[in-house]
Amino acid sequence: MPVYEYTALQIKKALAGTGKAKKEQVQVMVKNILSLNISLNSDSGDALACAICHAHITPFLEKIGIKDSHIRLRGRGLFKDRRIII
Repeated sequence: MPVYEYTALQIKKALAGTGKAKKEQVQVMVKNILSLNISLNSDSGDALACAICHAHITPFLEKIGIKDSHIRLRGRGLFKDRRIII
C-alpha cells in the first residue's frame, strides 16, 4: 500500500488556501467541500482533511510520473529516500 505524508501546512493550504489557517477554518472547508450538514469531531475532520489534500495532489503526482510509495512532500519539494526530486 502506498504511503504519503503531508505536513499540516500543506493540508491547510490545500483546503483553506493558506498554511496559516486555523483548525476551525479547515473544519469549515471540509464540511463545505463534502457538503456535510453534521458536526465533525477533531479526529474525523483531520482524517477527511488529509484525504481531500491527497485528492488534490494525486493528479499532479501522476502527471509528473510519480507512482512510487513512500513519497514525502516536505518544504519546497518532493522527497524520495531523502533526495529532492522536484
